[in-house]
Amino acid sequence: MKKLILVLLLPLSIAAQKNYPKLMDDYMLALTNVKDFSGAVLVMKQGKVLLKKGYGMADREWNIPNTTDTRFRIGSVTKQFTAACILQLEEAGKLSLDDKLSKYYPGYPKGDSVSIHMLLNHTSGIANFTAIPGFEDVERLSWSRDSMVAWFKDKPYNFSPGSKYAYSNSGYFLLGCIVEKASGQT
Repeated sequence: MKKLILVLLLPLSIAAQKNYPKLMDDYMLALTNVKDFSGAVLVMKQGKVLLKKGYGMADREWNIPNTTDTRFRIGSVTKQFTAACILQLEEAGKLSLDDKLSKYYPGYPKGDSVSIHMLLNHTSGIANFTAIPGFEDVERLSWSRDSMVAWFKDKPYNFSPGSKYAYSNSGYFLLGCIVEKASGQT
């Protein structure tokens, strides 16, 4: 809690300072030195970059430092944004939470029984691709959307759609694809 308060109050205490970028850099270095932070920081004010820098290690085992170009595996953090996009598309009338998966993926096994709502709340029963045996051997490969869907679509369902809850990365991957199809954007 103390760290959160410090992070929230820091901008107030140094906002008026002309040497704000140096103070912020010093602060981030201090956090990095005690291993409380590792990542990349971008601070902008009115369109002007005040600080853009990587801190700490992207990979401690291989001693690879973070840079401003480091790609971070943010995994499940994307689910909230995917859900927000789905809800915005529903509000715009471009899709319905009751739409079936088969509308966007004709021929998907049991696609007529799986709704967007089920994908959102992890009740579709679709196998979670990260839990499929062998995934750890192929997870770092470069996948197209279609090749990823093809890899898990014929796996057995964990349960009948809508009957239970089970966390599913596959469901949210499909939702991301549906966002692209319904919005016309990639």
